[in-house]
Amino acid sequence: FDRDGHIQAYELLFRSVAPAAGRPFDGNHATANVIVNALTEFGLDNLVGPHRAFINFTADMLRDDTVRLLPRERVVIEILEDIAIDDKLVESVAAMARDGYELALDDFVFRPEWKPLIRLASTIKIDVLALDAERVATYAEQFKAAGLTILAEKVETHDQHQQMLDLGF
Repeated sequence: FDRDGHIQAYELLFRSVAPAAGRPFDGNHATANVIVNALTEFGLDNLVGPHRAFINFTADMLRDDTVRLLPRERVVIEILEDIAIDDKLVESVAAMARDGYELALDDFVFRPEWKPLIRLASTIKIDVLALDAERVATYAEQFKAAGLTILAEKVETHDQHQQMLDLGF
């Protein structure tokens, strides 16, 4: 939602019907499943209407051409907080940005290796339950000053909502 409560986008997430007993979660499979279903099974317009779709991408999928399957004007590529950042990943993400894909950093917590991705992103998503209020306020101030959109995740009360609005989310 935007500051006025209007829908701006949806986040498309993978949810398994039945848990895979004993098998580790496969983020590549999950993202591929979301993309295939969004494009073929349901249709992007049926899922999100005229809005954008945020889709989580693994490091592997950021490095290959999977993103080229998606219409750049309809999706936001979410870069997950637990990916390993290397030169190849930064190069791939920079190419996406040059090609007009919007990039968001998910559940952001600053680490020095994130600097090149911060410069490429347009949106920083902050899990407000995972951080103390001081850090949330600091991030809000820094990223707003840099011209980035700041998006608060896991806002659960009206008071929290108002606090995030006051901080510029």
